[in-house]
Amino acid sequence: MSKTYPLMRLYRAGNPQKRKPSGRKFIPPKAIFYLDQKASLDSTFAAIKRSSEALEQDISVEKDPRAVIPERALVFELIGSVEKFETAAASLGFEWLCSEQVPNGTDANWGPQKEDEGEGLTESDQLLMEDDPEDQIEGDDSSSSSNLYLTMPTKQGLKSLIEHWKKYARGDNASSEAEKAWWALFGYLKDVRTWSAQDRVESVVADYIRHILNHYPDQPVTVELDLWFRATITERVAAMATLKDLLASEQAEILDTVLIEEIKYHAVLVRVPAGIARALAERHGGIANANGIMTIRAQSIGDPLPELAPITNTLSNIPAPSDKPCIGAILDGYPIAGHQLLDGRLIVLEKDVGAVDVPVDARFHGTAMASLVLHGDLNAPGVPQARKLAVVPVLTKVRDKESTPTDKLPVGMIYRAIKTLIAGTEDGAIKPEQIVVINHSICNRYAPFAGRPSPWAALLDHFSHKHNMLFVVSAGNIEEGMPLRTDHIDVEEFLEEDPLVRTVAVMQATQKSRYLRSLLTPAESVNGLTVGALHIDHSGAVPSPHYDPYPEHEMAALYSASGPGINRSIKPDLVEAGGRCIGSLYEGRDGPAISARGIAHVGQRTAAPDPYTGEVNLTSLSFGTSNAAALVTRTALQLADVVEPVYEQDDESWCTRRTRAVILKALIAHSCRWGDIATVLNTVFAPAGARKRSKRGASISCFLGYGRPDPARVASGNDNRITLLADDEIAHDKLHEYRIPIPKAILTSKEIRRIVITLAWSSPVSVDHADYRGMTLALANKDGKAEIWNRVKRTTKTLSQPDSYASARGTLTHVILEGDTRTTFNDKDGLFIGVQARATRKKFQKEISVPYALAVTIELASNARSTTVYEEVSEAIRLRERERQQDRSKVRT
Repeated sequence: MSKTYPLMRLYRAGNPQKRKPSGRKFIPPKAIFYLDQKASLDSTFAAIKRSSEALEQDISVEKDPRAVIPERALVFELIGSVEKFETAAASLGFEWLCSEQVPNGTDANWGPQKEDEGEGLTESDQLLMEDDPEDQIEGDDSSSSSNLYLTMPTKQGLKSLIEHWKKYARGDNASSEAEKAWWALFGYLKDVRTWSAQDRVESVVADYIRHILNHYPDQPVTVELDLWFRATITERVAAMATLKDLLASEQAEILDTVLIEEIKYHAVLVRVPAGIARALAERHGGIANANGIMTIRAQSIGDPLPELAPITNTLSNIPAPSDKPCIGAILDGYPIAGHQLLDGRLIVLEKDVGAVDVPVDARFHGTAMASLVLHGDLNAPGVPQARKLAVVPVLTKVRDKESTPTDKLPVGMIYRAIKTLIAGTEDGAIKPEQIVVINHSICNRYAPFAGRPSPWAALLDHFSHKHNMLFVVSAGNIEEGMPLRTDHIDVEEFLEEDPLVRTVAVMQATQKSRYLRSLLTPAESVNGLTVGALHIDHSGAVPSPHYDPYPEHEMAALYSASGPGINRSIKPDLVEAGGRCIGSLYEGRDGPAISARGIAHVGQRTAAPDPYTGEVNLTSLSFGTSNAAALVTRTALQLADVVEPVYEQDDESWCTRRTRAVILKALIAHSCRWGDIATVLNTVFAPAGARKRSKRGASISCFLGYGRPDPARVASGNDNRITLLADDEIAHDKLHEYRIPIPKAILTSKEIRRIVITLAWSSPVSVDHADYRGMTLALANKDGKAEIWNRVKRTTKTLSQPDSYASARGTLTHVILEGDTRTTFNDKDGLFIGVQARATRKKFQKEISVPYALAVTIELASNARSTTVYEEVSEAIRLRERERQQDRSKVRT
């Protein structure tokens, strides 16, 4: 009988402790001298005063877009964050709307200021700053140092604002706590203005409208209007009434309205005449300047249907699905449920989209995603997923694309689809709250992430945290090409270059163009796992004369959207094979350019519909970040089968735990590595130089996240390697202590020792604040510092993992520690690893707890002689658990 090395469960040591601050004090930027502010902003406040006086005299100034009036959002732009501003604004009669951070390319690196300790960075940022002094010198050219605070003023509020400014500009001392907050705001104030059409209609929306009108010049255009979310029903009704009057005057038609209080989302889907749309694209007209509208968004459109012809494939000997509970689902297109690969394996739940709404020739995407989740790439067959898979269709055929219906708001459809999954089925096939993993391989191709969390992402984050779900989200496919930025005159000359030179040129082009190829919403979700695609499949060589951009490298695919995410967090979280494309070369404005294009010879093989004869054994080839996300969903379900027996040993049900989703999230990320491609990119990406590795690492993580998962590494160990798994719930300002047994083999071996630590959690989110995450967690040693063990260091110098600052900005921290220096270890309790939590805002301090999971792997290099790492660690943990159970028994007695 072969020896097994299963995943081991790790338990917390003792009761929760008080969080241990790092000791690093936050030093904010120096406030601007009041006389300088007076010189800079006095004319602005004079204009506000004129508006206020006109209102007092009942003089209408509504036609002046610069006038500050009630029902028009007022924007305070600051060079940093000012604590208590929300409270101060309310004290002057301003209704709080939201705040957000705006990237401006400076080196400032600070966020919300803590009241008790003055700490500005997230705690993880502060802890990790100590790791690499050289990297600190570089700064961060993508930092967010400009904060927007949006309020809705009242007449009295405007009057009070002017009075406070006068006192501040005279140099008077603040006489109350509220005035102290305003004085701080005035000291950091960069600008104050009204929310305008420039804010309301972003350039990507204008481009979308022009794109539609170029193809259909006389047809109406559909757009989404996000309204300011008002606190009371009375205000919402009044806002809707005003909007309806405006839309009627513009001859616009309301198609759908959605109100989701959980994420403060109030939106209207409207169809506007072509002429009105043109004005909207130019930021003119009533809709562009409507005070009640916060943002105008492009109507969501899905990916085009594949042009690849289905290929006949004989399928046989497929084992039947088991009777294990269905815990996975996909939100996607309507699948061919009777396909030979899918028959008896799907549970279709219809909500907004039914079978009658979707013709067979529009069932490619849902069929392909279900096939990948259940079977993987059919060119590299694996064991079929044993559990059945739930499907809630949300796509139909719109012109030549699979898309959400044109008369429905997609956020509302996703909301109803998730609620349908949570409710379960009447026949008991899916019980309430049974679904854990949801594949979300759809994006809004006309809504790239631009710093502000979208309502779509907020919706996924809300359900993730409240209902313990793991959303696996595709990063998005980028159709637009990019300049190669080479010295070549034309494409023909480029193709005559050495293959390695061409590959390097494409890699450098992707890095230089990454900010123009950002994630597509809702890929910025902080609680979900966002997946990018690698240029990998099993379909054979790219046939001549087509150009393969990466013939020898597992590089991020040309079509895969790049990060970073919210507040510069690491996104995508990871990458997986998404199928290869070819590089379509063409003459751009400034020389050779390249874009991704599919051909009928490469890609991942999946089940496919036959729109002509109705055959149910056909397959086709496709590629995309959708495919990569589906494969990660498959990995999550495979790891669920690994985790389940670990908890059954303790007579517990993993699937009912609040930590169930973050356990899978932690294990998937824990198995990730950058691999050899990081070494290549370290030599290719700019900027060059040893002291610039942090910036190169940040660039690499924009494409690879934490790397590609290898679930086999965490599913079981070997003599040299053991993986431990802990999960718990932690409250604000608490620290949980874990003790890791250090085996003698680690201490005596001359080989490289490696400790890999992954911390994943789920956070409540605040959609109206720049601190979108409600709770941040950090790894710490006994003293609250980031250094876990002085004989193993974070491997930033070898670029085997992302930049240390960015890794602390999401809800996932993945650290690889390595060393080969012999040492003694005298702590009989084992290596201390702390998990500590801090709420980012006061309202989240009342959150009872947040779920988290901690995965730790201890290993020696693979070339080490046979050791007893697994045996020693597992035995120490079993002994510790027996003692714990005995102590519990004594207490009960």
